[in-house]
Amino acid sequence: MLLDTKRGRRNQLGMPFSSKIGLLLCLFACAHAYRLREWFHDTSEGYCEVEGYGRIPVGDEIYSDKECEKIICNEGFISSHSCDLAAFNLGNGCYFVPRQGLYPTCCRPERICRYCEGESYGRIPVGEEGFDDSRCERIECSQGFRHVVGCGKVLKPEDPRCRIVDGEGHYPHCCPDIKCDLNVV
Repeated sequence: MLLDTKRGRRNQLGMPFSSKIGLLLCLFACAHAYRLREWFHDTSEGYCEVEGYGRIPVGDEIYSDKECEKIICNEGFISSHSCDLAAFNLGNGCYFVPRQGLYPTCCRPERICRYCEGESYGRIPVGEEGFDDSRCERIECSQGFRHVVGCGKVLKPEDPRCRIVDGEGHYPHCCPDIKCDLNVV
């Protein structure tokens, strides 16, 4: 999910509200995709015989990185803990891929993003920065989020000889500044 660290911005993900709800539901479902299967097994000889894994002593567990599975040999039955995940596209150049490692780490997908995208600044590849000159902001695109830096608010000066002047160019040169004509009394 692309997060915008600037306060007060609406529609920070650059997608309709219904799409955001769908994304959250998808993330929730993905995070709870664990599966437990158990079946009875004769362990009178002190082990479980599991196809593809061989003999597992009672009380021991083994892991399969390929299947993202943990198998436990219990007294009289076998437990298989696993998860079902598939890579899918999240839009905005991001997608989930299954993670490597032992169960349950392999069940938590990794979010990969190729770029950050916005209507006012287009696409910025991950690891690069871009500019939104319409808002006088610099956008730094990182893996999974964007960091937006802007000018902040410039208050009207109290001194009548001073005024706010718009800047020009990319951030920070486009930030408004205060100019004072100190020759006027």
